[in-house]
Amino acid sequence: MAHEDIAQIPEADRGKEVLHRALSTGDMSVELASATIRLLPKDGTALERAAMAFHANPAGHPSVKPDGTSAVFDVNGQAPQPGAPFSDPCDASVAKLAGQLDEHGNLRYRPYEVSAIDVDLVVNTHGWHDPQGRINVLDSEVGQYTDPSGNTKVSTDQAKPFFFRANSGECILFQHTNRTAHELELDDFQVATPTDTIGQHIHLVKFDVMSSDGSGNGWNYEDGTFAQGAIRERI
Repeated sequence: MAHEDIAQIPEADRGKEVLHRALSTGDMSVELASATIRLLPKDGTALERAAMAFHANPAGHPSVKPDGTSAVFDVNGQAPQPGAPFSDPCDASVAKLAGQLDEHGNLRYRPYEVSAIDVDLVVNTHGWHDPQGRINVLDSEVGQYTDPSGNTKVSTDQAKPFFFRANSGECILFQHTNRTAHELELDDFQVATPTDTIGQHIHLVKFDVMSSDGSGNGWNYEDGTFAQGAIRERI
């Protein structure tokens, strides 16, 4: 519904009527009429900085065991990193134990530059396909699937599932670009709905559970990658 149409509905009935129309038309699209912007410090709020300092203490913190005897509460002891402000997963001491330091004694990083793209995705040999499919590909391979405007230019029946791998002890530097549309269009199988952000749902990997838990890095609202249209809308 357009913002002007919603404004005509009595406020007491607005929520119920908007929901009814959305369900009956299959249109869950959202129009951003206004936004309140609150700029946050790049190095974190006071509470976040305190939490980062707590977790960065290599000596840990005094604590007690259930029986009342003194103990040390161990924390990560590492400086904050992008995507991992409370628990730097790239710990050189762990990598050393795994034999994964390079010849200079430095931690091994494995970079991946990846894009989410829109494709007409063929899913079986009978030609069943999703005209609004989304897949991950390496940045260097985007041109094999889409033209400069983002339109599918080849059949994707040969597209392979995307995997990124690393050896034990290595750190993956995953740089994600969202080239998909920020809305899905209404079709026979899909309601019209915003798809403004995309991330990776990674299983069986250790994460900083406060910011990189793998469900929106997942579903990490800070690190989910906005679509270009969503960014333009907000600007």
